[in-house]
Amino acid sequence: MSIVSVCWCTYSASLMFLTVLSMSEQRFLVAYPVGLLYSAFALLVVMAK
Repeated sequence: MSIVSVCWCTYSASLMFLTVLSMSEQRFLVAYPVGLLYSAFALLVVMAK
C-alpha cells in the first residue's frame, strides 16, 4: 500500500511542479527528488508502527 501511495504522490507532485514551472521535458529530473522525499516519509511512517 505504501509503494502505491508513494508512486501516486510522486506523480501528482511532479505534475504540479511541471505545470507551474513549465519543465515538461524534465519530468524524471523533477520526479526523482520528490520520490525520494515521499519514500523517506513512508519509511518513517511504516517503521514507526
